[in-house]
Amino acid sequence: AGEPISRRAAALGAGLALAGAVYMTLLPFEFADLSLEQAWAAYSAIRLDTPIDADRVQWAANILLFLPLGFFWAAWLTHGVGGRAARGLLALAAVLVSLAATCAVEFLQVWLPYRQPAIADMSGNLLGGALGAAAWLALRPHLGAWLRTLRGGGLPALRLALLAYALVYVALGQL
Repeated sequence: AGEPISRRAAALGAGLALAGAVYMTLLPFEFADLSLEQAWAAYSAIRLDTPIDADRVQWAANILLFLPLGFFWAAWLTHGVGGRAARGLLALAAVLVSLAATCAVEFLQVWLPYRQPAIADMSGNLLGGALGAAAWLALRPHLGAWLRTLRGGGLPALRLALLAYALVYVALGQL
């Protein structure tokens, strides 16, 4: 079966997801005057025992923020690749992109006076990237048919859209 989205659309989604994640994690863009040594010392002092339950809503927001990153990077990297094993390895590469992105933005947050790097944020970001990549692998075989149904319009498109809405609504309600 063909790819459900074009390589160009997947690349655009990957770039926009990365840009959006960087933008959202570096707001409000008011950087402090710190040396690289001071920043590295602060980043290296991240505590690994910070409980995630302390701010469950923030953790869930981080998962949702990085989910499109994993999804579209996996779509881009696996585009046109045959075989489950190869697609799985390339989806793992998309998860590694999520890890690199979260490490980079959490390090850059050291320069933001109102933000601080946190292991809980990093774990949520990484989990979001992993879930996004897994979602691409799981949904890829079905997306083409779903997109054709939506483009066709009418009652079948409405049913599919309402089902998708209900599933997302219920999933978000569990966070």
